[in-house]
This record gives sequence, C-alpha cells and structure tokens, in this order.
Amino acid sequence: MWFQGVSIVISGLFLWGIVYILAKVNYFKIKKEQMVDVLNSGKREDRNLVRIRAVKEWKQIQQQFLSDSPEDRKQALIRCDRLLNEILKMSGYEGTDLSAKLQALTSDQLSSLERVRTAHILVDQLARNLKGEVQQEESVTAMRAYRDVFRELNLFRD
Repeated sequence: MWFQGVSIVISGLFLWGIVYILAKVNYFKIKKEQMVDVLNSGKREDRNLVRIRAVKEWKQIQQQFLSDSPEDRKQALIRCDRLLNEILKMSGYEGTDLSAKLQALTSDQLSSLERVRTAHILVDQLARNLKGEVQQEESVTAMRAYRDVFRELNLFRD
C-alpha cells in the first residue's frame, strides 16, 4: 500500500519536473505561436505575426553578431540561415531544407540569390563543424548577404 503512495509522489515530482523544464525552454510560448500561425494561416494578422517575430529575431541576431566572441558570430550566422529558411517556408517555397529552397529560386525572384547561396554554404559548413573558426571578413560578407536578402523580401527597411 505504501508503494502506491511513494509511486504517486515520484510520478508527481517527475511530471512537475517535465513541466518546469518545458516552461524554462519557452516550449509553451513557441507552441502557442505555432498554433496561432496555423489558426490564422492566410490572414493579415498571421503575416504580421510572422513579420514581427522575424524582425525581433533579426535584431537579436545582429546583437549576437556584434559580440567579440567568434562562437557568437558563428551562432548568429546559423540563426540567420534558420530565419531565412523559416521565411521562405512561410512564403510558400517548397523544399526539405534551405539548400533545396534556394535551388528552386531563380535570380529573377531574388537578385541576391548567389550571395545568399554562398553564405548558406559557409553556414552549412560551420553548422556541421566542417569549417573551424570563420574569418571575420567571411562572416561580415555572409551577414551582409542575409541582410540584403531580408531587405529584398521586405522584412525590414533599415
């Protein structure tokens, strides 16, 4: 009988731990935003929500990129790649990953396509740890390519 009581307490603690961890990693906020995206798909509010989130993410990426740490710059470039993938996905471009989406595009659709493809290749190498530390000039060039493609996609006007 006391085994049942102990097992209930342990199960409760385990459940509380899972909820606590999910709350700490903003899992619920992310899921809520995804649900809002699904429920409002196609509506103007949905596009505005996606744009607001993307602009917020871009500002955070810029802050991270300005860090003195090479690891922070590397992570900022990886985040740029993910952001571009998300924007293209939400815009209806098909493909299993960003490489496929970029291959499906033409320079008529995106004038900075070759520059962003080059930046994506660099970031892909960084993400797979095939390339060590990225040179500052390379990272600045890649960051400018992402900035230009975001401007071209009307994410922001700064």
